[in-house]
Amino acid sequence: MAELPKNYLEIRGTIVHCHALIDDDGGVVLLDGGFLGDAVGRIDQALQGVERSLADVKAIVLTHGHIDHTLNIARLKSLTGATVYAPDGEQAHINGTHTYHGASRVCGVIEAIGRTMLDYHPPEVDHWFRDGEVLDFWGGLEVIKLPGHTLNHSGFYSRLKKVLFGADLFANFTGKAKAPPRWFNVDSDLAHQSILRANELDLSGGVVLSHGNRQGPQRHRADLQALAERLGG
Repeated sequence: MAELPKNYLEIRGTIVHCHALIDDDGGVVLLDGGFLGDAVGRIDQALQGVERSLADVKAIVLTHGHIDHTLNIARLKSLTGATVYAPDGEQAHINGTHTYHGASRVCGVIEAIGRTMLDYHPPEVDHWFRDGEVLDFWGGLEVIKLPGHTLNHSGFYSRLKKVLFGADLFANFTGKAKAPPRWFNVDSDLAHQSILRANELDLSGGVVLSHGNRQGPQRHRADLQALAERLGG
């Protein structure tokens, strides 16, 4: 499987990408909601390209509570009426009230400035999911808790398609896979352990990233393997 199936859309932004999954019933599930620019417009345009629209969005699933993933969720929920899902324990990050410590205070300052400048409104979450829970979308998405970036940062694994939506597990914009820098993590040791955990999954279908290059899920999977080996896994 060189690429993901046609019922998947990557909606790319300058800094972060979100993803749309199209179920067999035609309903759309968004993974996160984009960030700067007209992210909502980009999502709608991408859906129109596959004969769908915002009216078809039935669920929005958050990977974690950083503003580059949550900025547009309240607006998307208002426009679509979709049910919002998020990791249990992530409320403080979503609200912007998490207390940062150590190097991660840098992240806290950036988040606080961004929420003020961008007039951030926390979305109402309808369902809080936990590690191992299977969400009834896209043939079943298993919640894989991948803590470190935030304590409840989560990916989603399709056992049917052998694909991991890894969120901010790592990035490879620069050509070499890197774990998130320590000033963006609540616990970098945990973040490294999460990389090792993810690498143990059967990922023959590939890995999808929120901060990745255009080279596709198979390249991202190879980068995850290389990164895990550098970390000693």
